[in-house]
Amino acid sequence: MIFMLVTFNNNAKNEVIKTSLQTLTQANVNITHIMQSVENYSNIVASNTKISEYLQPSGNGINYAKQISEEKNLSQIILNASVVVQSVKPKLFVDDTKIYANENVTFYNINTASSYPWYEDVIKNEGKLHWETINNSDNKSIISATRLIKDMKNFKNSLGILSLEISSDAFLDIIDESNKVNDRQIMIVDEKGNNVINGEAVFNNIQFPKSANGVFEHFNGDANLKVIYSEIAKTDWKLVMYYHQKDLLFNKSLLYNIWIFTLLIFALFIITICCAFGNVLTVYNKQMLSMIKKLNIELPENFETNNSITTLQQLNIRVEAIMNQLKVSISELYKAKINERDARFKALQAQINPHFLYNTLDSINWMALEHGASDISFMIDSLAKYFRLILSKDQSIVPLLQEILLAEVYLNIQKQRFNGKFNIIYDIKEELLCYKIPKLTLQPIIENALIHSINGTGDRVINIIISIKSDDDDDIIITISDDGCGIEEDKAKALLTKEQKHSDNYTASGYGIYNVVQRLEIFCYEYIENSKYGVKIDSKPGAGTKVTIVIKKHK
Repeated sequence: MIFMLVTFNNNAKNEVIKTSLQTLTQANVNITHIMQSVENYSNIVASNTKISEYLQPSGNGINYAKQISEEKNLSQIILNASVVVQSVKPKLFVDDTKIYANENVTFYNINTASSYPWYEDVIKNEGKLHWETINNSDNKSIISATRLIKDMKNFKNSLGILSLEISSDAFLDIIDESNKVNDRQIMIVDEKGNNVINGEAVFNNIQFPKSANGVFEHFNGDANLKVIYSEIAKTDWKLVMYYHQKDLLFNKSLLYNIWIFTLLIFALFIITICCAFGNVLTVYNKQMLSMIKKLNIELPENFETNNSITTLQQLNIRVEAIMNQLKVSISELYKAKINERDARFKALQAQINPHFLYNTLDSINWMALEHGASDISFMIDSLAKYFRLILSKDQSIVPLLQEILLAEVYLNIQKQRFNGKFNIIYDIKEELLCYKIPKLTLQPIIENALIHSINGTGDRVINIIISIKSDDDDDIIITISDDGCGIEEDKAKALLTKEQKHSDNYTASGYGIYNVVQRLEIFCYEYIENSKYGVKIDSKPGAGTKVTIVIKKHK
């Protein structure tokens, strides 16, 4: 009986910890996505040569017309931060020789930056992004991402400070969503154990392990805690939740009393066997009842007041109730894993903010037309269409029609680059274009076929054939073949089994064939083990290359 109690307790404790860690990991994925978007934007601003030119000190002679024009252009670039993440407020601290330095909406005097708590750390970081929590004028918590703006011509000189202030509500919304599936409060704490959002001390003298996530024990001055954490990338912040040890363990004195009581039962076994057996069941039943109360498990109506139910029947009902609760916990864990898989799947395609990209490409296209560069305008317009097809509607699964449109736009761009070097032949059954496939499945393979088939073929024109048909089993067969130089068989197999290192001829999309294989395995996980389905490559040196994708029809 003692063995059963201890074993059951350990299993239940491990299940609670595993579920909690899964919840933290899910929240961490979403928070890291916000912080990465902000960092990407700050990198774009910091490396912009125009900003470096505009922020140069004006000297003694102030050209007001020039500075007004600079302010307009700077505002257009800086205010694009509002589409990076919800509730972001950009601040640019500039030299006091600028007439707009005291505008105090987007632009601020560099001399006022020293009054901010992040000032000294930003100066020490020499251009690296610094994360810190501050309070605004309304005494509300703000997460700031701040860095120096360096002179692109002389990196030793600093021209200004860029500060992106994000409302803590953006992080609290993610935390609140995660708290719905867990009865423990999730917090963001720094390396000293203080709550990042409100500055309150959560842990005393805490030292987190060096691993990115895990579980460890901590004495918080008055109680032993089981701390579960997940590290937020590129910061010293951790997502944490904790349990009191007593909430995860049975009362040791209770186990000791059960042992003493069992010894007494054996001493009086001959004359009290029936009563002893009943008492053991009663004690075990009470233990189950205590566990049920701790877990807030509902029992049948009138269960406690029904005198016709025997002790053994009560025990059976309570054990069944606990097992049902465990099944619910396992189901929640499985759903959490599915949600994490979907989040990782979408994260592969959510690397850049579309609104900022569209606005930038549109500005470049307008400038090209203004200067009469129609060929550049055509390339920029094709590139904008390309990214709209990739990033629009936040869809990771799209119809084959959209994949073909994306391929056509990509090939139009490449025709400008490889003038007359290749021909494209389409052999497609239009009735199959309504079926769905993961976004960016065909384009990386077409890009690979184009780049590698042209290399080493001299002036010969390469033919690339894109075919979409169905077979006798009503499955979809997609083939992309070329008559280029081909590759060795072992290299072809390596493309399907491991990530390729970046090189001069690596696919510009950054995805690669291996990434396509991984996403297709997620998309077709129900039947991918069948050798018929998936991605296959047939190639020999001098005989061209053929890539075949076989999937079931997905509406």
